[in-house]
Amino acid sequence: LMFEGTRGSTAYLDIALDALSIRRGSCNRVCMMQTCSFDIPNDLCDWTWIPTASGAKWTQKKGSSGKPGVGPDGDFSSPGSGHYMLLDPKNARPGQKAVLLSPVSPSSGCLSFSFHYVLRGQSPGAALHVYASVLGSIRKHTLFSGQPGPNWQAVSVNYTAVGRIQFTVVGVFGKTPEPAVAVDATSIAPCGEGFPQCDFEDNAHPFCDWVQTSGDGGHWAVGHKNGPVHGMGPVGGFPNAGSHYIYLEADEFSHAGQSVRLVSRPFCAPGDICVEFAYHMYGLGEGTMLELLLGSPAGSPLIPLWKRLGSQRPYWQNASVTIPSGHQQPMQ
Repeated sequence: LMFEGTRGSTAYLDIALDALSIRRGSCNRVCMMQTCSFDIPNDLCDWTWIPTASGAKWTQKKGSSGKPGVGPDGDFSSPGSGHYMLLDPKNARPGQKAVLLSPVSPSSGCLSFSFHYVLRGQSPGAALHVYASVLGSIRKHTLFSGQPGPNWQAVSVNYTAVGRIQFTVVGVFGKTPEPAVAVDATSIAPCGEGFPQCDFEDNAHPFCDWVQTSGDGGHWAVGHKNGPVHGMGPVGGFPNAGSHYIYLEADEFSHAGQSVRLVSRPFCAPGDICVEFAYHMYGLGEGTMLELLLGSPAGSPLIPLWKRLGSQRPYWQNASVTIPSGHQQPMQ
């Protein structure tokens, strides 16, 4: 898959992209995927916590943990503005555990649970464990135990079972209870959905596994919060997708009609797939264009899937494109 941005008659119309997602099935099919960034106050996306006898619990937190050198310095999914789940040491006792329960998810074989966590404390003994179980069964399967580190760490674990599945995140306080354990950006989905996704929030790999081709001088760049240039670009990322996005800065090109592409890695899809993304195109001038193209094996002509031309709306817009089965594999 390729997004191609083309400069129009002026440098005063920028193109921005965010929340790229590819999944199996057509776009009008409901996809069983549950995500939660905990960024909306008092909304845990059907996650629940079990209070302890003393009142120690998981709590929604914004900003740092409140203790220097302990826990996260800020949110992962929306740095500076979002929330995450923090193991709250208030009223906690040494070694005490607090439980965070996922929504129940139906499984016909395998579910993948992905999340980010921080485990950073000054007192020994703090821990994070993840379990999974079939609802109604007393057996609990250990999937993961956290490793200490100063930054957010990404984890993805699979659980194979048939039935209604629930994941359990257990935070353990150390010898001196402190806000050392945090969780953010959770996702539960069927295993094997190995399609290119990107929300441009990973500072170490901002483009995920998408790459940009050498174009006519312009390039895709990462934007954050305020609009990139001219007051025409978006203010912040697409809602619920974090605060970063990418944009094609029009004044990087020398003249109208020049373009640059953002290309996914090759992938195989035995059936229909749905491509979803958010785009922002607003400004002055004519001829600016954003296209979604499909490539196949070397030498095959590109197939146009979707196109927008000229200034659209002064806000983010959703787009979804179903790619039917039958194309040569692998696709790109």
